[in-house]
Amino acid sequence: MGFDSLQAGSGAAAISVTSWAFLVFAAVAILVGRLVKGAELRRGAMLLLNLGFLSALIRSPGAWLVLTVFLAVVYGLGRIKTKESVRWGAPVQLAVITGLWVFLFLVRDPALLPSVNPFASQAIQLIGISYLVFRGISYVMEVDLLPEEKRDALGFLDFMLYFPGLIAGPIARYRSFREASDGEPTGGEHAVLPALHRIVDGLLLKLVVADNLAPLAIFATSEPATLALPLLWASVLLQLFVIFCDFAGYCHVVLGTAQLIGAPLPENFNRPFSATNLQRFWERWHISLTSMIRDYVFNPAAKLIVQRAERAWQGRLLVAVYFGTMMLVALWHGTTWGMVLFGVLHGLALVAVQLKPKWNKVAPQIPWLQTAGAKRATHGSAVVATYVFVSLTVVLWMGPAERWVEIFALLIGIGA
Repeated sequence: MGFDSLQAGSGAAAISVTSWAFLVFAAVAILVGRLVKGAELRRGAMLLLNLGFLSALIRSPGAWLVLTVFLAVVYGLGRIKTKESVRWGAPVQLAVITGLWVFLFLVRDPALLPSVNPFASQAIQLIGISYLVFRGISYVMEVDLLPEEKRDALGFLDFMLYFPGLIAGPIARYRSFREASDGEPTGGEHAVLPALHRIVDGLLLKLVVADNLAPLAIFATSEPATLALPLLWASVLLQLFVIFCDFAGYCHVVLGTAQLIGAPLPENFNRPFSATNLQRFWERWHISLTSMIRDYVFNPAAKLIVQRAERAWQGRLLVAVYFGTMMLVALWHGTTWGMVLFGVLHGLALVAVQLKPKWNKVAPQIPWLQTAGAKRATHGSAVVATYVFVSLTVVLWMGPAERWVEIFALLIGIGA
């Protein structure tokens, strides 16, 4: 579901956003953010707290070594980019992003390309590696947009290791994070009470709603063939809602905590189940992920195509970029064949969304479809169709291919 493994080495304790351990760290961080005066002093205190949080999860010296090397490489790339003599065009930026993505895939999945994967013989588990890599991409892409005094190593480490968003996001961006963390927490009780309210909402959404509905959803069903067809469909359609409550609950806790600390994080959801097509769904779901891929992968690649490709090839290449960016979203969640198929299906759907306006221009205009009632029905049908499509493709996240093939067969009455 987009969450990294919370086991960070042999014998390491697991900390979830809703655990007492996380809430204790959060309480201390809030006190640091509120009571320690001066941005530099507060940043240093937060760095110590961030390292303490990581030390509770990472017990392996190998994992610490990989993390240290990764941070050094990202910081070094940022320093190179900020030199006046260096100008990075779209090809260089895409190459750097690709390199960081390759690192993510190799370290997260030691079985991937074992003949060339340096982690194949010694698996390394790093808390929040997916979020760390995206923070690294944001730093490299944005560090040159800030003045020299905001490019220091302490600020870089504070951003990269900021613990509230390491477990379940949202994905922070360097420029906005640095600008917010440089100031003093503001708002008084008018800011505190809404943030506390949001934390409570998140705990209720995760612990009360998601955890109680999860046993009824398809991911928890060990024997789908034993379910009656209506119940099987219900469990499949329920799963997406459970994922939302689980993930959004985590994000509410994290966003409320970050707001109280004084270094807020970006929103991650905006009523995704009201989306009328897949493009709008992804604009509303896991926004911090999809917006980064849009800004740092899709837009530079599309710009490169428009500038350099022959006009006859531009449309086809842009379709390929749609597929490529959607595949990145899918593989970020896991490197399995199910995720590959998930990316292909969502890529096809996104291309279809882009073609729809052209179809509307040539399609015959049916008068009764222009009535208010017909438009409401069309809108509602589009919302339902989008939810059902995403729900069905989420089945592809389930382990071995044999399992999701069985479920799809059962859904259409085969093998029941």
